[in-house]
Amino acid sequence: MKRNALFTLLIALWLMLASNAPAQAHADVGMIRIGHFVKDGPVADVYIDGESFALMVGPGGATSYLEIGAGEHKLTIVPNGASMDKAILGPLDITIMGEHMYTIAVVGQVSDPSLNPLIIDETEAYKGVDGSKDVPTILINNLAGYKGIDTNLEGESVGKTLDYQSYATATIPVGNYHKMGVEITAAGDPNTVILPAFGPGMFFMEPNTSYLVALIGKQGQLGVDYYPVFLNHSKLNAIDFLAGFSGRGLGWGKNADVKFIPQTFEFDTLLMALDKAGLKEMLATSGPYVIFAPTNEAFNALPKATLDSLMADPKALAKVLQYHVVKGMLTDEDLMAEKTLTTVEGSTLTITPMGNPGEELFGLNGDEAGCGCNYNVANGSRIFVVDRVLMPKD
Repeated sequence: MKRNALFTLLIALWLMLASNAPAQAHADVGMIRIGHFVKDGPVADVYIDGESFALMVGPGGATSYLEIGAGEHKLTIVPNGASMDKAILGPLDITIMGEHMYTIAVVGQVSDPSLNPLIIDETEAYKGVDGSKDVPTILINNLAGYKGIDTNLEGESVGKTLDYQSYATATIPVGNYHKMGVEITAAGDPNTVILPAFGPGMFFMEPNTSYLVALIGKQGQLGVDYYPVFLNHSKLNAIDFLAGFSGRGLGWGKNADVKFIPQTFEFDTLLMALDKAGLKEMLATSGPYVIFAPTNEAFNALPKATLDSLMADPKALAKVLQYHVVKGMLTDEDLMAEKTLTTVEGSTLTITPMGNPGEELFGLNGDEAGCGCNYNVANGSRIFVVDRVLMPKD
Protein backbone atom coordinates (compact mmCIF):
# COMPACT_ATOMS: atom_id res chain seq x y z
CA MET A 1 0.00 0.00 0.00
CA LYS A 2 1.47 3.33 -1.01
CA ARG A 3 2.03 5.95 1.66
CA ASN A 4 -0.81 8.11 0.37
CA ALA A 5 -3.17 5.15 0.31
CA LEU A 6 -2.24 4.18 3.84
CA PHE A 7 -2.60 7.79 4.92
CA THR A 8 -6.15 7.77 3.54
CA LEU A 9 -6.94 4.65 5.48
CA LEU A 10 -5.30 5.89 8.65
CA ILE A 11 -7.28 9.09 8.66
CA ALA A 12 -10.46 7.06 8.37
CA LEU A 13 -9.33 4.82 11.19
CA TRP A 14 -7.74 7.49 13.37
CA LEU A 15 -4.87 5.06 13.18
CA MET A 16 -1.13 5.53 13.90
CA LEU A 17 2.35 5.88 13.86
CA ALA A 18 3.44 3.64 16.47
CA SER A 19 4.58 4.23 19.95
CA ASN A 20 5.52 1.46 22.35
CA ALA A 21 2.94 0.64 24.99
CA PRO A 22 3.87 0.81 28.66
CA ALA A 23 4.42 -1.81 31.25
CA GLN A 24 1.97 -1.78 34.13
CA ALA A 25 2.47 1.26 36.37
CA HIS A 26 2.77 1.04 40.17
CA ALA A 27 1.33 3.29 42.86
CA ASP A 28 4.53 5.33 43.15
CA VAL A 29 5.29 5.34 39.42
CA GLY A 30 3.64 6.99 36.43
CA MET A 31 4.27 6.59 32.71
CA ILE A 32 4.96 9.41 30.25
CA ARG A 33 5.78 9.85 26.59
CA ILE A 34 6.80 13.05 24.83
CA GLY A 35 5.21 13.93 21.49
CA HIS A 36 7.09 16.33 19.18
CA PHE A 37 4.23 17.81 17.15
CA VAL A 38 5.98 20.97 15.90
CA LYS A 39 6.34 20.76 12.13
CA ASP A 40 9.13 23.33 11.84
CA GLY A 41 10.86 22.27 15.05
CA PRO A 42 14.37 20.78 15.28
CA VAL A 43 15.26 17.24 16.19
CA ALA A 44 15.25 17.46 19.96
CA ASP A 45 16.59 15.92 23.16
CA VAL A 46 14.40 15.60 26.25
CA TYR A 47 15.64 16.04 29.81
CA ILE A 48 13.77 15.45 33.04
CA ASP A 49 15.23 16.87 36.24
CA GLY A 50 18.44 17.57 34.33
CA GLU A 51 18.87 13.93 33.31
CA SER A 52 18.60 12.62 29.75
CA PHE A 53 15.16 11.10 29.10
CA ALA A 54 15.12 10.68 25.31
CA LEU A 55 17.44 11.70 22.47
CA MET A 56 16.82 12.66 18.84
CA VAL A 57 13.04 12.99 18.83
CA GLY A 58 12.14 14.38 15.41
CA PRO A 59 9.13 16.43 14.30
CA GLY A 60 6.13 14.12 14.21
CA GLY A 61 7.85 11.65 16.51
CA ALA A 62 7.15 10.48 20.01
CA THR A 63 9.08 8.68 22.69
CA SER A 64 8.06 5.35 24.10
CA TYR A 65 6.19 5.37 27.37
CA LEU A 66 8.78 5.38 30.14
CA GLU A 67 8.46 5.11 33.89
CA ILE A 68 8.82 8.20 36.04
CA GLY A 69 8.41 8.56 39.78
CA ALA A 70 5.22 10.13 41.05
CA GLY A 71 5.63 13.74 42.18
CA GLU A 72 7.07 17.02 40.87
CA HIS A 73 9.55 17.12 37.99
CA LYS A 74 11.13 19.62 35.60
CA LEU A 75 10.98 18.98 31.86
CA THR A 76 13.42 20.63 29.44
CA ILE A 77 13.62 20.21 25.66
CA VAL A 78 16.69 21.31 23.70
CA PRO A 79 17.84 20.97 20.08
CA ASN A 80 19.67 17.69 19.60
CA GLY A 81 23.16 17.93 21.06
CA ALA A 82 22.63 21.37 22.60
CA SER A 83 23.25 22.30 26.22
CA MET A 84 20.45 22.90 28.71
CA ASP A 85 20.82 26.68 28.45
CA LYS A 86 19.70 26.44 24.79
CA ALA A 87 16.27 25.10 25.75
CA ILE A 88 13.44 25.63 23.29
CA LEU A 89 10.95 24.64 25.99
CA GLY A 90 11.33 24.64 29.75
CA PRO A 91 12.36 24.08 32.38
CA LEU A 92 8.68 23.21 32.78
CA ASP A 93 7.13 22.04 36.05
CA ILE A 94 5.11 18.85 35.64
CA THR A 95 3.23 16.81 38.23
CA ILE A 96 2.99 13.04 37.80
CA MET A 97 0.46 10.88 39.62
CA GLY A 98 1.22 7.24 40.32
CA GLU A 99 -0.51 4.67 38.09
CA HIS A 100 -1.38 7.38 35.57
CA MET A 101 -0.26 7.56 31.94
CA TYR A 102 0.60 10.91 30.36
CA THR A 103 1.40 12.32 26.95
CA ILE A 104 3.21 15.65 26.97
CA ALA A 105 2.51 17.02 23.50
CA VAL A 106 4.68 19.92 22.33
CA VAL A 107 2.67 22.06 19.91
CA GLY A 108 2.94 25.44 18.19
CA GLN A 109 5.41 26.76 15.63
CA VAL A 110 9.06 27.68 16.12
CA SER A 111 8.66 30.43 13.50
CA ASP A 112 5.95 32.28 15.50
CA PRO A 113 7.41 31.54 18.12
CA SER A 114 4.60 29.85 20.03
CA LEU A 115 5.76 26.56 21.51
CA ASN A 116 3.46 25.22 24.20
CA PRO A 117 3.10 21.93 26.04
CA LEU A 118 -0.19 20.07 26.33
CA ILE A 119 -0.02 17.85 29.40
CA ILE A 120 -2.58 15.12 28.81
CA ASP A 121 -3.51 12.73 31.61
CA GLU A 122 -4.67 9.81 29.48
CA THR A 123 -5.77 7.78 32.49
CA GLU A 124 -8.17 10.56 33.45
CA ALA A 125 -9.26 11.17 29.86
CA TYR A 126 -10.16 7.52 29.31
CA LYS A 127 -11.85 7.03 32.68
CA GLY A 128 -15.21 5.29 32.45
CA VAL A 129 -14.75 4.16 28.84
CA ASP A 130 -15.61 0.50 28.22
CA GLY A 131 -12.84 -0.49 25.83
CA SER A 132 -14.74 -3.54 24.65
CA LYS A 133 -17.42 -1.23 23.23
CA ASP A 134 -15.80 2.14 22.53
CA VAL A 135 -12.44 3.39 21.27
CA PRO A 136 -11.26 6.45 23.23
CA THR A 137 -9.42 8.96 21.06
CA ILE A 138 -7.51 12.15 21.83
CA LEU A 139 -7.42 14.68 18.97
CA ILE A 140 -4.76 17.42 18.89
CA ASN A 141 -5.05 20.45 16.61
CA ASN A 142 -1.70 21.99 15.71
CA LEU A 143 -2.79 23.44 12.35
CA ALA A 144 -1.57 27.05 12.41
CA GLY A 145 -3.69 29.57 10.55
CA TYR A 146 -7.05 28.16 11.62
CA LYS A 147 -8.77 29.27 14.80
CA GLY A 148 -10.25 25.83 15.08
CA ILE A 149 -11.36 22.71 13.26
CA ASP A 150 -14.46 20.52 13.21
CA THR A 151 -14.29 16.79 12.62
CA ASN A 152 -16.98 14.50 11.28
CA LEU A 153 -17.16 10.73 10.90
CA GLU A 154 -19.71 9.42 8.40
CA GLY A 155 -21.47 12.77 8.61
CA GLU A 156 -21.64 12.76 12.40
CA SER A 157 -19.69 15.15 14.59
CA VAL A 158 -16.71 13.66 16.42
CA GLY A 159 -16.16 15.67 19.58
CA LYS A 160 -16.37 19.44 19.88
CA THR A 161 -14.80 22.23 17.84
CA LEU A 162 -11.08 22.00 18.45
CA ASP A 163 -9.13 25.23 18.87
CA TYR A 164 -5.56 25.67 17.64
CA GLN A 165 -3.00 24.26 20.10
CA SER A 166 -5.62 22.35 22.04
CA TYR A 167 -6.93 18.83 22.36
CA ALA A 168 -10.25 17.10 22.88
CA THR A 169 -11.39 13.58 23.60
CA ALA A 170 -13.90 11.52 21.66
CA THR A 171 -15.17 7.95 21.69
CA ILE A 172 -15.86 5.96 18.55
CA PRO A 173 -17.87 2.73 18.85
CA VAL A 174 -16.02 -0.49 18.12
CA GLY A 175 -17.11 -1.93 14.79
CA ASN A 176 -16.93 -1.87 11.02
CA TYR A 177 -17.61 1.32 9.09
CA HIS A 178 -18.74 1.31 5.47
CA LYS A 179 -19.39 4.92 4.54
CA MET A 180 -17.27 8.01 4.12
CA GLY A 181 -14.33 8.58 6.41
CA VAL A 182 -13.31 11.53 8.54
CA GLU A 183 -13.72 15.07 7.19
CA ILE A 184 -11.98 18.04 8.80
CA THR A 185 -13.33 21.53 8.18
CA ALA A 186 -12.63 25.01 9.53
CA ALA A 187 -14.55 25.63 12.74
CA GLY A 188 -18.13 26.67 12.02
CA ASP A 189 -17.49 26.68 8.26
CA PRO A 190 -18.37 23.33 6.66
CA ASN A 191 -17.56 24.74 3.21
CA THR A 192 -13.88 25.25 4.09
CA VAL A 193 -12.64 21.69 3.87
CA ILE A 194 -9.15 21.20 5.26
CA LEU A 195 -9.11 17.46 4.89
CA PRO A 196 -11.79 15.86 2.69
CA ALA A 197 -13.60 12.69 3.64
CA PHE A 198 -12.40 9.47 2.11
CA GLY A 199 -14.41 6.51 0.82
CA PRO A 200 -16.38 4.60 -0.02
CA GLY A 201 -14.63 1.66 1.54
CA MET A 202 -14.49 -0.25 4.76
CA PHE A 203 -12.54 0.27 7.93
CA PHE A 204 -12.89 -0.81 11.51
CA MET A 205 -12.24 0.37 15.05
CA GLU A 206 -10.60 -2.23 17.25
CA PRO A 207 -11.63 -3.11 20.82
CA ASN A 208 -9.41 -2.38 23.83
CA THR A 209 -7.35 0.17 21.90
CA SER A 210 -6.95 3.90 22.34
CA TYR A 211 -5.59 6.46 19.91
CA LEU A 212 -3.91 9.83 19.95
CA VAL A 213 -4.10 11.78 16.69
CA ALA A 214 -2.22 15.03 16.09
CA LEU A 215 -2.72 17.20 13.00
CA ILE A 216 0.47 19.15 12.36
CA GLY A 217 1.07 21.99 9.91
CA LYS A 218 -0.07 25.44 8.84
CA GLN A 219 -2.22 27.25 6.33
CA GLY A 220 -0.36 28.55 3.29
CA GLN A 221 -0.93 30.06 -0.13
CA LEU A 222 -1.24 26.63 -1.71
CA GLY A 223 -3.52 25.20 0.96
CA VAL A 224 -2.63 23.39 4.14
CA ASP A 225 0.88 22.01 4.46
CA TYR A 226 0.32 19.35 7.08
CA TYR A 227 0.57 15.72 8.05
CA PRO A 228 -1.03 13.59 10.76
CA VAL A 229 0.61 11.67 13.57
CA PHE A 230 -1.13 8.57 14.95
CA LEU A 231 -0.23 6.83 18.19
CA ASN A 232 -2.03 3.76 19.57
CA HIS A 233 -1.74 1.52 22.56
CA SER A 234 -3.65 -1.03 24.60
CA LYS A 235 -3.37 -1.66 28.33
CA LEU A 236 -3.99 -5.37 27.71
CA ASN A 237 -1.28 -7.97 27.22
CA ALA A 238 -0.85 -9.53 23.78
CA ILE A 239 -2.99 -12.60 24.54
CA ASP A 240 -5.95 -10.73 26.00
CA PHE A 241 -5.76 -8.11 23.25
CA LEU A 242 -5.95 -10.69 20.46
CA ALA A 243 -8.78 -12.50 22.23
CA GLY A 244 -10.82 -9.29 22.15
CA PHE A 245 -11.30 -9.62 18.37
CA SER A 246 -13.08 -12.97 18.65
CA GLY A 247 -16.57 -13.08 17.15
CA ARG A 248 -16.64 -9.41 16.17
CA GLY A 249 -16.15 -9.79 12.42
CA LEU A 250 -13.81 -6.80 12.28
CA GLY A 251 -11.58 -6.44 9.24
CA TRP A 252 -11.24 -5.32 5.66
CA GLY A 253 -14.16 -6.14 3.39
CA LYS A 254 -13.84 -7.45 -0.15
CA ASN A 255 -14.66 -4.03 -1.55
CA ALA A 256 -12.09 -2.19 0.53
CA ASP A 257 -9.60 -0.19 -1.51
CA VAL A 258 -6.57 -1.80 0.07
CA LYS A 259 -3.64 -3.73 -1.33
CA PHE A 260 -3.47 -6.65 1.07
CA ILE A 261 -5.79 -9.66 1.14
CA PRO A 262 -9.28 -8.87 2.51
CA GLN A 263 -9.80 -10.82 5.70
CA THR A 264 -11.41 -10.82 9.10
CA PHE A 265 -9.17 -9.97 12.01
CA GLU A 266 -9.81 -12.88 14.37
CA PHE A 267 -7.14 -14.93 16.08
CA ASP A 268 -8.90 -17.92 17.67
CA THR A 269 -6.71 -20.45 15.87
CA LEU A 270 -3.53 -18.63 16.87
CA LEU A 271 -4.62 -18.45 20.51
CA MET A 272 -5.52 -22.14 20.54
CA ALA A 273 -2.15 -22.98 18.98
CA LEU A 274 -0.26 -20.86 21.52
CA ASP A 275 -2.09 -22.68 24.29
CA LYS A 276 -1.24 -26.12 22.87
CA ALA A 277 2.39 -25.08 22.46
CA GLY A 278 2.64 -23.69 26.00
CA LEU A 279 3.50 -20.15 24.85
CA LYS A 280 0.52 -18.12 26.06
CA GLU A 281 1.97 -17.28 29.46
CA MET A 282 5.24 -16.07 27.93
CA LEU A 283 3.49 -13.59 25.64
CA ALA A 284 1.05 -12.51 28.36
CA THR A 285 3.51 -11.86 31.17
CA SER A 286 6.90 -10.96 29.68
CA GLY A 287 8.32 -8.84 26.92
CA PRO A 288 8.82 -6.74 25.00
CA TYR A 289 8.21 -8.93 21.96
CA VAL A 290 7.49 -8.32 18.30
CA ILE A 291 4.67 -10.70 17.44
CA PHE A 292 3.68 -11.51 13.86
CA ALA A 293 0.09 -12.69 14.37
CA PRO A 294 -1.55 -14.79 11.63
CA THR A 295 -5.33 -14.47 11.39
CA ASN A 296 -7.74 -17.40 11.36
CA GLU A 297 -7.83 -17.13 7.59
CA ALA A 298 -4.04 -17.39 7.43
CA PHE A 299 -4.17 -20.71 9.29
CA ASN A 300 -7.08 -21.90 7.14
CA ALA A 301 -4.96 -21.26 4.04
CA LEU A 302 -2.56 -24.01 5.12
CA PRO A 303 -3.13 -27.48 3.68
CA LYS A 304 -5.45 -29.31 6.07
CA ALA A 305 -2.95 -32.11 6.57
CA THR A 306 -0.25 -29.60 7.53
CA LEU A 307 -2.47 -27.80 10.03
CA ASP A 308 -3.73 -31.05 11.57
CA SER A 309 -0.18 -32.36 11.89
CA LEU A 310 0.99 -29.18 13.64
CA MET A 311 -1.91 -29.14 16.07
CA ALA A 312 -1.19 -32.76 17.00
CA ASP A 313 2.51 -32.11 17.70
CA PRO A 314 3.08 -29.46 20.42
CA LYS A 315 6.85 -29.44 19.88
CA ALA A 316 6.59 -28.81 16.14
CA LEU A 317 3.82 -26.29 16.75
CA ALA A 318 5.96 -24.40 19.26
CA LYS A 319 8.79 -24.22 16.72
CA VAL A 320 6.51 -22.64 14.12
CA LEU A 321 4.95 -20.19 16.57
CA GLN A 322 8.30 -19.15 18.04
CA TYR A 323 9.32 -18.26 14.49
CA HIS A 324 6.60 -15.58 14.65
CA VAL A 325 8.10 -13.94 17.76
CA VAL A 326 11.16 -11.70 18.10
CA LYS A 327 12.52 -10.54 21.44
CA GLY A 328 12.76 -6.76 21.66
CA MET A 329 11.17 -3.85 19.79
CA LEU A 330 10.59 -2.93 16.16
CA THR A 331 10.10 0.69 15.10
CA ASP A 332 8.43 2.20 12.05
CA GLU A 333 11.88 3.20 10.83
CA ASP A 334 12.88 -0.47 10.88
CA LEU A 335 10.15 -1.18 8.32
CA MET A 336 11.57 1.35 5.86
CA ALA A 337 14.64 -0.72 5.00
CA GLU A 338 15.47 -4.40 4.85
CA LYS A 339 16.17 -5.75 8.31
CA THR A 340 17.05 -9.25 9.50
CA LEU A 341 15.70 -10.33 12.88
CA THR A 342 16.53 -13.35 15.02
CA THR A 343 13.35 -15.06 16.18
CA VAL A 344 12.73 -16.80 19.49
CA GLU A 345 12.84 -20.05 17.49
CA GLY A 346 16.48 -19.27 16.71
CA SER A 347 16.50 -18.74 12.95
CA THR A 348 16.25 -15.43 11.14
CA LEU A 349 13.38 -13.56 9.57
CA THR A 350 13.94 -10.79 7.02
CA ILE A 351 11.63 -7.79 6.79
CA THR A 352 11.57 -6.03 3.42
CA PRO A 353 9.61 -2.90 2.41
CA MET A 354 7.31 -3.78 -0.48
CA GLY A 355 7.47 -1.44 -3.46
CA ASN A 356 8.39 2.22 -3.18
CA PRO A 357 10.28 3.58 -0.16
CA GLY A 358 8.00 4.72 2.61
CA GLU A 359 5.33 2.06 2.18
CA GLU A 360 3.87 0.64 5.36
CA LEU A 361 3.17 -2.72 3.72
CA PHE A 362 6.10 -5.00 4.41
CA GLY A 363 7.28 -8.42 3.31
CA LEU A 364 8.64 -11.30 5.35
CA ASN A 365 11.34 -13.42 3.75
CA GLY A 366 10.61 -11.85 0.38
CA ASP A 367 6.86 -12.47 0.31
CA GLU A 368 4.16 -9.91 0.95
CA ALA A 369 2.79 -10.75 4.38
CA GLY A 370 2.13 -7.60 6.35
CA CYS A 371 -0.93 -5.39 6.16
CA GLY A 372 0.35 -2.24 7.82
CA CYS A 373 -1.87 -2.90 10.86
CA ASN A 374 0.04 -3.05 14.09
CA TYR A 375 -0.82 -2.58 17.73
CA ASN A 376 1.19 -1.62 20.79
CA VAL A 377 0.19 -3.60 23.86
CA ALA A 378 1.32 -4.06 27.47
CA ASN A 379 4.91 -4.97 28.37
CA GLY A 380 6.15 -2.95 25.40
CA SER A 381 5.16 -5.65 22.90
CA ARG A 382 4.01 -4.84 19.37
CA ILE A 383 1.70 -7.01 17.28
CA PHE A 384 1.83 -7.05 13.47
CA VAL A 385 -1.10 -8.73 11.75
CA VAL A 386 0.02 -11.03 8.92
CA ASP A 387 -2.05 -12.86 6.33
CA ARG A 388 -0.07 -16.10 6.18
CA VAL A 389 1.59 -18.55 8.54
CA LEU A 390 5.39 -18.30 8.45
CA MET A 391 7.36 -21.54 8.30
CA PRO A 392 10.93 -21.69 9.68
CA LYS A 393 13.66 -23.18 7.58
CA ASP A 394 14.60 -26.73 8.50
